[in-house]
Amino acid sequence: MPYEYSAQNHDWDLTLHAAGELIKVGLAMDKRPKTGNMSMGFSFFTGGMVLSFAALESFSASVAFLMRSDIRFGGFDYQQYRQARRFWDKMQLLMSAAGIEIDKSQRIFRDIGQMQHGCCRIARSSHSAAFSTAFCLSGLVRHREVAAA
Repeated sequence: MPYEYSAQNHDWDLTLHAAGELIKVGLAMDKRPKTGNMSMGFSFFTGGMVLSFAALESFSASVAFLMRSDIRFGGFDYQQYRQARRFWDKMQLLMSAAGIEIDKSQRIFRDIGQMQHGCCRIARSSHSAAFSTAFCLSGLVRHREVAAA
């Protein structure tokens, strides 16, 4: 039987906890003396946002994987979900199957949209912004290693 990726074993609590910790560190860093007008916590805020959005994307993949075998979602097309490239196309497939209408003016969908926009801007930004994000996430890896020990 060929192996198929599943995000079912993802530790959502740890991921979101780590994102929250990055935000807390960012708040603490912003209390330090600044150099110019730049936020000292920006890279931590950015890392927390990226990590939160990645958790959301991965969680939606887990939901899609489980929906494909549940008779309540018989109209859900898992292959179409897997082939969709854009995040909102995937969300539309999931929400439609669950009978939820996406209204991007509602708070939850509006906030997700803002997070996605921020992540896209980071992905297209300069190397220095990408380095800042990678630096934050490397701190997360160390946090995870310590938590696992």
